[in-house]
Amino acid sequence: MMAVGQGASSFAEKIARKKSEGTRATSTPNGRLTPSEQKVARLAATGLSNAEIAAKLGTSSRMVEKHLTNSYRKLGISGRPDLARALEAPDETPDA
Repeated sequence: MMAVGQGASSFAEKIARKKSEGTRATSTPNGRLTPSEQKVARLAATGLSNAEIAAKLGTSSRMVEKHLTNSYRKLGISGRPDLARALEAPDETPDA
């Protein structure tokens, strides 16, 4: 019984650690999109539906939706109408 309690505690600690790490910045330049997010975002910007993008890439509509949601968050936009403009925006990453 103690092992189950310890396992649950360890799991809870992992979740807490992941939450405390936070997420990437809300508004990031196009260069921060993953290659998959870039592919999906570019296809969506051309007017294809999630189902059409999924068929073209051989994935599920749900995965397309996930990539688009992540892209919107990273680009600081609220949806498809702003996608093409956001993808064309120059990389605003400051030189380090």
